[in-house]
Amino acid sequence: MKKIFTILIAVTLILIATVIGVKLVEKEKNEDKRIADIKNMDALSEEELRETIQLSMEWIKNAQEENGHFKYEYNPFYDTYSENDNMVRQAGTFYSMGEVLVRSEGDKYGLKVPMQKAIEYFKPVTFEGEEGSKTFKCVLKTENNCSIGATSLAMIGMLDLIKKYPDLIPDYEFLIKGYLDFIVYMHNPTAGFRDGYYLKGAQSEKESPFGNGEAFLALVRYYQYKQTDEVKYLINDVGEYFAKYFTENKDDNFYLWGMAAIKDIYKTDLDKDYFDFVKEYTDWRMAKFIPQRNTYKNKCAYIEGIASAYSTLQEEMSGEELIPYLEDLNIWLKNTKKLQITENYLPEVTIKDDKGKVLEKNPEIKNMKYANGGFLTSLMDPVQRIDFTQHCASSYLQKLVDIDGKSL
Repeated sequence: MKKIFTILIAVTLILIATVIGVKLVEKEKNEDKRIADIKNMDALSEEELRETIQLSMEWIKNAQEENGHFKYEYNPFYDTYSENDNMVRQAGTFYSMGEVLVRSEGDKYGLKVPMQKAIEYFKPVTFEGEEGSKTFKCVLKTENNCSIGATSLAMIGMLDLIKKYPDLIPDYEFLIKGYLDFIVYMHNPTAGFRDGYYLKGAQSEKESPFGNGEAFLALVRYYQYKQTDEVKYLINDVGEYFAKYFTENKDDNFYLWGMAAIKDIYKTDLDKDYFDFVKEYTDWRMAKFIPQRNTYKNKCAYIEGIASAYSTLQEEMSGEELIPYLEDLNIWLKNTKKLQITENYLPEVTIKDDKGKVLEKNPEIKNMKYANGGFLTSLMDPVQRIDFTQHCASSYLQKLVDIDGKSL
């Protein structure tokens, strides 16, 4: 009798455990479904993301001149290009093409030749410097000033190109190494990187949050290409400094490129003590931008940084914890899509004069070939600039490939 009673208890316990297990599994499935539903809320489809990226690259290619230079700013309602220019944004546009190229199958978007043309543009504006025993190459921002940002982004674009086409390494490795030497030379041993090198006159110790982030990312990308102790030590050293400095002095501009660098650090054997820094920094950044979700201005630089940070956050967070960050991305990407001119969609814009007087509402596109795929700076400042389209392309690219795990 005692034996039978023991068996009954055992069977009962097994049944209870089974029921509990089934309920837990059902709860987990329901929770997964709920989270999936929330993730998909306000999200662009895979096809929409892919089309957005493709059109962005077409617009950038159409903005490129025969010498490799990208025309800086296009007004689609007057069919004119401005005379403005910016070397960092030239390099950033080149960088964005490389990011798409390395994630695509083959040369799906026809970027190899335009990227090679862009490099030919950078060659004549590359200065060869020598300070003591140090030699380096750097991209000139003006006749008298090399830019660490332009040099860093140009180097990353070249690294992307040779990663995709290793047979091109002999053609560009000398430039890449020269740019790396410049970044190393510009390092302040107790801080970050000097922003510029002056060919004449005294040097400045001034740093730029943008330049610091761009140089940080360039070093990480070089380390992914060639693992040297010198670069490894420098990355770990400046990474520790940046995490401390920008925790105490949060900055909008370092965030974009700093998050991209940290995202890639997690793919290497480099020090990875950045999670708390990324989360606190991202929460601060999002809090500032949530009230701006209905803005008519282009915020793709913000979105790009959040997309990079998300890849780091998911290293230690999962499920419901990640939802606010993904929701933010989905909302911004969907809203910002309304700033991209396509053959099937024309944003509702307003053209004003210098005094704010409305000149025209919803004007016609003059030349769709050059307008198609570019992102507007704003619905109230309706021009298409290479840097805005560059940041937008990278944002949609990261969401499609790096976050959603889809192919281009």
